[in-house]
Amino acid sequence: NRNKVNVFIAEKITPKLRALRYLDGDALEAELKQVIGDTQHAFDITENDVVIFGSAGVLFAGPECIQHETLLLAFLALKAREDFVANFFNRLFLVAEHTDEQR
Repeated sequence: NRNKVNVFIAEKITPKLRALRYLDGDALEAELKQVIGDTQHAFDITENDVVIFGSAGVLFAGPECIQHETLLLAFLALKAREDFVANFFNRLFLVAEHTDEQR
């Protein structure tokens, strides 16, 4: 079972709001949850660009969002390490449990 991360890069988002307005706990957030999981953080990168982080992915939206590709790559590198460590320790606990059962 491998964890998946959804990455969305869009030239625009409708409706265009300030980042925290997308975390309204209502219809807008429900739409985002369908594609990036439980929403965690939202930031205005520039006046026109927004980034929204979820438990299963990230959404970059705005006319200049591709210019922030290094930020996206840094996030994905950290997310990959986080997933690796979580899966590694889960596997270790399973092996330890199996070893205890064999004794």
